[in-house]
Parts: sequence; C-alpha cells; structure tokens
Amino acid sequence: MHSIWFLPKPVDIKDLSGLDLPEPILCILFRRGITDIDKAKAFIDPLAPPDAFQHFTDLARACERLRTACLNKERVAICGDYDADGMTSSALLVKLLCDLGALAFPSIPSRGKEGYGLNKRMIEELSTSNTKLIITVDNGINASLEIEYAKSLGIELIITDHHHLSGNKPDVLAILHPHYTPTGSPYKYMAGVGMAFILGNYLIKYMESTNSDEIYTHLFCIGTIADMSPLLGANRYWIKKGLRSFNKTSNNGLKALQEISGISDSEVTSEDIGFKIAPRINSVGRLSEPSLIVDLFLEDDRNKATNLARKCNDFNNKRRIICDGIEEEAKALLASSPDNIQEFILLAQRHWHHGVIGIVASRLQQRFNKPTALLAIDNNSNFRASVRSPNWCDLNKILPQCDDLLLSWGGHSCAAGFTVKAEKILLLEERLNKIVSDLNYDEINYTNIVKPESYISLREIDFELFNSLNSLQPFGNGNPKPIFWTRCCSIDSQSIIKSSHLRLFLKQDDTVVEAIYWNYNSLLNQNQKIDIAFTIVINKWNGISRIQLEIISIRTHQECVKIKKNNRIYICSKKSPNEFCVQNSNGDKIMGNIDKNGYISSNSTIKKNVFINSLLSEASISLGLYY
Repeated sequence: MHSIWFLPKPVDIKDLSGLDLPEPILCILFRRGITDIDKAKAFIDPLAPPDAFQHFTDLARACERLRTACLNKERVAICGDYDADGMTSSALLVKLLCDLGALAFPSIPSRGKEGYGLNKRMIEELSTSNTKLIITVDNGINASLEIEYAKSLGIELIITDHHHLSGNKPDVLAILHPHYTPTGSPYKYMAGVGMAFILGNYLIKYMESTNSDEIYTHLFCIGTIADMSPLLGANRYWIKKGLRSFNKTSNNGLKALQEISGISDSEVTSEDIGFKIAPRINSVGRLSEPSLIVDLFLEDDRNKATNLARKCNDFNNKRRIICDGIEEEAKALLASSPDNIQEFILLAQRHWHHGVIGIVASRLQQRFNKPTALLAIDNNSNFRASVRSPNWCDLNKILPQCDDLLLSWGGHSCAAGFTVKAEKILLLEERLNKIVSDLNYDEINYTNIVKPESYISLREIDFELFNSLNSLQPFGNGNPKPIFWTRCCSIDSQSIIKSSHLRLFLKQDDTVVEAIYWNYNSLLNQNQKIDIAFTIVINKWNGISRIQLEIISIRTHQECVKIKKNNRIYICSKKSPNEFCVQNSNGDKIMGNIDKNGYISSNSTIKKNVFINSLLSEASISLGLYY
C-alpha cells in the first residue's frame, strides 16, 4: 500500500507546561487546537452540557405529551432503525417509557423486506391497534409522505433524528434534531440515540421521577460510538461518564453481551464498544429482526439474557463469513480491470446480501481511498446501495446531483444509501464518476495518507505514558486515537500470525518493543532499518498486560531526510544526539543544536529570522529530535 506521510508542524507548548502530562501528549493536545490550560482541563474533564430545554425548542412540548401518555398508560410506538444507533435508541425509549408507566413497544422495519425508516405498512398496523402516538428514533425527518399519512389516521408524531434534512421541516407535534439547535450548541454532534437520550433524560426530570437507571447512558454510549458520531461536546461528556460505569452495569442484557465479547472483567473503552459490542448488535439488524436487541436489554432473567447474547454472537459469526465472501467477489471484479478502477467504485450483484454490503463497501473504500457503493437487489426488483466515502468526498453533496436517477437516497457525509432502478445503474455510475473526477482533490491519488501527531522514542513508551494518553479518551470520530512515529528501528524478530498479520519485535538503541501490523502478511527485510507510524495499546493475555504498538505504516529509514519548504528542498541530517545540519540545493549549510530544554540554536549569521527558525524546527522534527 502506497503511503504518504505528513509530519507534524512545530509547536510551542509553554502555555500547557502546567499540566502534569508528558511532552508528546502536550504536543498532541496543542496540535488539536487545545492551546491553553483551561481548554485542556475542560477537554480532559468536560463539564456537563447546558440545559437542553434551552437548546431544543420542542423538548418541553414533547415531554408534556409523553407525561400524559405515561400517566394514562397509552400505547406508544417507538419506530427505530435496524442499525446499532436505531436499535439502542429504540431499547432506551421502550424501557424508559415502560418504567414511567406508558405501554411502549418497538416498531422497527425489516432491513430485508422493507428497508429504512417509517413506512405505510407500519402506520396502518399501528392505527389498527389503536396506537395514537409514534416516536421515531434515528429516522423520520425526511418521511414527509408517511408523516402525512399517519396524521390523516389521527396519529401524533414526535420526530427524533439526526440525518440530513433533504426537504421541508415536517409539521408534527415535536422535532428533536441537532440541526435545530443554536449555533455552537454542544448538542450539534449527537446521533439518533443522543436525541432519544435527551428526550428520556428530560422526561424523567419533567415528571420529577426518581428513575436513574444507568443503562440509558450505556445505550447512549453504544449507539453514539457505533454510529461514528463525533465524540465532542455533549457526546464527550456523557460517553466519558458512561464508560466509567459500563462494566458495573446491573442490566442483564448488557452484562451478557460484555461477557460474550470478552470484556466483562476490565474497564471498557470506546474501542471495546466500537469493535466488540457494536458489531454484535449491528449483525442482528443486518441478518435478523432488530426486536432481538430490544428484548436483550429489557430481559430481567439472566439465563434468557445470556441466550439472547449468544444469538447475537452467532449472527456476528455468520455476518463475518458472508462479508468475507462478498469481499472476495468484489475484489475479483475489480481485479478484472486493475488499471481502470474508477474514481467512484460502484459494484452490483443480485445475490449479495444487502444487510452486509455496507461493511464490504467500507473495506473497499479504506483500501482504495475512493467513494464506494455496493448494490444488491431488493424485494421490488430495484437495487439498494450502501455507500461509504473518504472525508474528502461529501455524499450529501454528491448524491443530490443524481436525484433524477435515484428512487430515494439519504444518510451522512461519509455513509449513505440509495435505491435505483436496474436500468439506471450504468447512467448513475457514469455521472458519479464525472462528479468525483471534477472534485480534483489532491489526496485522491494516494492510497494511504499518514499524519503522525508526535514523535516518540521507544524507551519513552511505558505504562505511565499510556495512562497519560488515556486522559485524552474516549477516542473515536472527532477525537481519533493519537498516531505517533519513531525513526531508525531494527527488526529483532518477526513472524506471521493467523496467516494474516505481521508480528514484530522492534529494537531502538537498547529498547525492544512488541508491535503488530494488522492485515499485513509479508515478512520484511530483516536487515533493513525502518521508521514506523503507530498507536499504543495494552495487550492483555493470560492475565498479563503489556505495551504493544499497532503499526499504521512502515517506511524504509533514511539517515538524511528531505523536507519541502516554500517550494524548495532541504536535506537534513543528524550529526550527534543533539546536533543536526540543514543544507539547501546550493550546498549552503546551517548547523542546529537542541539544548536540554528543547530550545534550538544555530550558527546562522542571520539573527531572529522567522524562516530560518521555522526551517530548523521542522528539520528537528523530521529527524526525530523533537516531538
């Protein structure tokens, strides 16, 4: 895989020096825009978000209507989605409303039979059962026809959603949506489960209830992380709070799910949720009926909860097998024209399982760094697509330009879906490629862009540093796990594990550290020196915890490093542990020296020259002499 590394720019961290954190961590904070101690403290220990009643104008109206429903024991349908965000939202509101007295129940469409969102069949069924109130979660904002049909049958609606609004604002009883919060609101980043969480939390306050079950916060954590919503603002506060108590839950369903995921005996992280819990929940929505997940979190019997969790695990194993098969087919289709992979990858097969094509689309998008759509046939003989895109290609701007070719579309900037008639697929492919080609984005030609945030030597990596790194948790969208880099490592030993991954023991000076390079199944040249970009994790095995590096990228080590500044190339070389040389294309040299406090001095006769100082700082970083 071809990689381009962009090393970090020099920073002055003196305004953060009062924090008791290692310099590499301080550099990461500064480079992420956290440039003073007050901001850093608020980031590490976030304050509770402001009163949501001031940010959601319809919240009081929604709470008043639900208070009436709870006191009168009304039937309330929770119409959710079949992904982890939608299923946790549904479970949260069903449990909470039932605890408060309402007769709440889930009404979630089948992914295979009906597709996404509120539909006419559901509304007719609810009307027949004398249900007069619907709450949508993680859907509904664009269901204008369905909303009007429900209203014509005398059904009231509360819409809670976070998806892009593609038409006019619906005329319903109440809407909770991040789009309708004030500028700068900490609630802007919330997923569908966040809207359900806000509604539930404030209903408890509105009714002056003593209900304080932490499962609501834990469901919020799962849905938000699984939906890859930015872990910023109110999301960061509640996820940080929820993770502290996650493994102490009293909910039988969540306990069983943690046990079968292998994380019940340790502190749970956002990565545990994203890579162990969420896939098991999502697999149910992809391959079975989403009501299983609601049942799991509502189950009071421990043995029954364990059986339901095992079903989730079985579906997850089945999902892996199906995904691997589709991925191999997709790669074979692309391999038939390897020199002509288009700017927008679009592949369609009638027999593919539409429940998992989004996962495979994501894998291909990451492999080729291009927007990717996989299509499978639906019950109406149309093709339904799951689309995944890199950050540089906003699907909410791309898909509207194809509106005349699509039956429907919706989603987020990097993950969306659409439905198209079979005879329009070729025209759609042609237009999508034209649109993306016209973007003329520089990074489009690179398979992998690597942006380390701080240099660190192997001897500095220990449990104390890892604990300091954890103060930046939770990691995820909007706050990614920091990528470090280091230079001049030799390969002490290496092996391929499970036929797919490269395990290395890397040596730098007198320090040896274990590293793993996932999905890289070739041995390296044992005699070469390498630079690596990596994240830092704790590997727990047989009760023993040890530091491990997870490699992001490897490049061959060069003693002399080229840097580009103002369209000129400079050659940088290290002369001693603290001394280095920078040479321009004319052969002119400047010697730099770094003192024990990290300050750079030089032999340049040009004093206080901003360009020279910047050049020396960048050179020191490129040579691994500064963080």
